[in-house]
Amino acid sequence: MKTFIAFCFVFFCFTAPAFADFGDIAVGGNLGVGYTEVNNGSGPPPEGIDTWIFANPQFAFRLGLLDWLHLDIALGTFISDISFNPNISLGFTGAIDVWTIVPEFTLGGFAVMGDGGQGIGGGLRTALALRYHLDPNWSVAIGGELNLGLPSWFQGTASFLYVVD
Repeated sequence: MKTFIAFCFVFFCFTAPAFADFGDIAVGGNLGVGYTEVNNGSGPPPEGIDTWIFANPQFAFRLGLLDWLHLDIALGTFISDISFNPNISLGFTGAIDVWTIVPEFTLGGFAVMGDGGQGIGGGLRTALALRYHLDPNWSVAIGGELNLGLPSWFQGTASFLYVVD
């Protein structure tokens, strides 16, 4: 165990850090896989609650506002066996880019369109991720996301970004 801790310390602290700069523009994609509970209208909970598992592919856009703060916009859709719901999310991501693996925290909001274009739900979005920079332009990340609102859901995420400027 001591060897593992020492390896992690060396890996995080003495390898080349990633650099995020003011004005960086990055594009990429996210893939979330998660679950939520939806009221199906057939009765009071728990009988009237359906749990569904979904995929959430998204197109991602990131703008560097400061060296450590980004504006993130994502457009995507929920895909499940019973639903297809377009969604958009907007958030601010703080990144601690002093290590090779960069911890990120996102806080923002989301909006999701109901089935068949019926209604729009929304709420707050939080996410934690670890991003690894493959080179100065490419990075990949894994993380988790919690969305609180109507509807609420949790998803694990994998993403990539390419810095175009």
